[in-house]
Amino acid sequence: MNSEVTSLVINAALYVIFAIYCIKKYGLSYKTLPVIMWVVSSIVAILYFTHPFRPSVIIFTDKITITPLLFVYSMFIISYIPLLKFDNNTIKVININQRLFFFISGLIIILAIIPLYENVAYFYKNMFSANAYMDNYNDKHNGENLGIFNSFSAMSMRYLQYFRGVIPIMLFLSFSIYIKKNKYISIGLIIAYVNVLIFFLNSSSRFGLVTDLLYTGFISLIFFKMKSFEKRFENKLKIFFGILVILFVIGITTITLQRFGESSKGIDFALDLYAGEGFCNFAGDMWNMDKTTNGENCFSNFIYKIEGKDNINRNYLHLQSITHRRMNVFYTFVGDYFTDFGPVFTVIFVIILTLLCIHLTKTKKYISLGPIIFISMQAKVLVIGITYWTYLNYSFELIVSILVALSFSIFNNKKTYYQPATITQL
Repeated sequence: MNSEVTSLVINAALYVIFAIYCIKKYGLSYKTLPVIMWVVSSIVAILYFTHPFRPSVIIFTDKITITPLLFVYSMFIISYIPLLKFDNNTIKVININQRLFFFISGLIIILAIIPLYENVAYFYKNMFSANAYMDNYNDKHNGENLGIFNSFSAMSMRYLQYFRGVIPIMLFLSFSIYIKKNKYISIGLIIAYVNVLIFFLNSSSRFGLVTDLLYTGFISLIFFKMKSFEKRFENKLKIFFGILVILFVIGITTITLQRFGESSKGIDFALDLYAGEGFCNFAGDMWNMDKTTNGENCFSNFIYKIEGKDNINRNYLHLQSITHRRMNVFYTFVGDYFTDFGPVFTVIFVIILTLLCIHLTKTKKYISLGPIIFISMQAKVLVIGITYWTYLNYSFELIVSILVALSFSIFNNKKTYYQPATITQL
């Protein structure tokens, strides 16, 4: 075993040890889902690095050593602290402003209904057409319009995706004991949620599907643990999401076969690359980059908007000219921070974010919806962080999620609470 493989094995062992600790203390719960993802990724990183096809795809700039891997691990552990400190066992009631809940839900539903017909019609027409999905995948990466929607529907779908971080939370809450039941709102939020997933299928985006299903899984673990549903709704939700996961796993498998089924390198290498390249890319390339990007990697939308540029999207070719490293691959969420700030300021940035998240997610007997949204955002960063910072290309989703969370925290008037017998008897 050479020194590079040894470093990757030690790295995987560290995540396994932390996962064992979490599972022993918290069981299989929302507190253990993210670290399980990192265990899988760290093990797959070994398979990816040792795969016979890997040298034909990429030869790393530097030799992989344990130092950069320990850096990622330490930043991961610090970022994990808010999740461990968040204790939903102390929460008895989520006080939710009903008017605000129904207003935001109504806005989401309107945005979802506008592109619904075109989205579903395109899926129905092309569900068995591999060429249609691959054409859309290529068009998307070439910056071209996908041709699924008219201009108004395309705008509506774009705005709907800004609410991706809160739609699953609102959906679960619409069935909970904390919200006055309204079947139209519940059905509308289901439509919104499924509409986004169908769009990912239509655009051949496996990663969007996987991201949203994992994120939904985390949220479900929080709410089910808190016994937020009447028994009849809880069972229906489990059945609904179980069927949904099965259907979309089939869709993900189909897209994977379309894209890599005929590849000479094989599907196993493609999956190893997606799940395990983050560790290898960071340790073998980004750790010794030439120059930091000073925020342009993670926050290009904000920086370019302030500078008055017409195109505010992340420009990976421009970023490559700064770092002299590939910028269209995964480096883990820590690697994305590192690209912007370098080692010292990444540590400072992660510590500040962690302290802020701990403050915003304090649990007590009665809380607003804000802490639930904030801890879900942090969990999404961790779960998807084996690849990249989840808001890297979704800055407006980040803004909308923060604004919605703050709105529920600020406009928390007791007169707007819904207090059925199941709550008032607690």
